[in-house]
Order: sequence, then C-alpha cells, then structure tokens
Amino acid sequence: EDALLVVIERGPPLEEPARQGYGTGYIRAALTSLVGAPPLIEYDPHGLSCIASGPLARVAAEHGTRPGVH
Repeated sequence: EDALLVVIERGPPLEEPARQGYGTGYIRAALTSLVGAPPLIEYDPHGLSCIASGPLARVAAEHGTRPGVH
C-alpha cells in the first residue's frame, strides 16, 4: 500500500525557475528521504503542485508507527 501526498497551491501564473533554490532543494530532499522517491514538482500557469508517493510502511517507519495504528 502506498502513501500519497498532494499539495496544490493556486495563485499568480508561475514559470519554472532557471535554477533550483534552497527551498525547492530542501523539499525534494526531505520528501525523497521520507518516501524513498523524488517528488514531482510542477510549475504551471495556475500555480504550483507537488506530488510524492511511496510505501506506507516506509513513511510509518520514519515516524515510529505502524500503518493502520494511531
């Protein structure tokens, strides 16, 4: 079973930056560490979206919990 994180920010039109800034690099590194795969970050005319997915067991292990146990 996979965990899925989707973040969508709507706002003014965006264009992909010419270079990756600190914040984007940090988000990529943190989500890659958490889910085991790099996130998909897209800049589009309506805003920014970030999608990350990976095994639920891995995400739960990062937080010391088991899937389905709260």
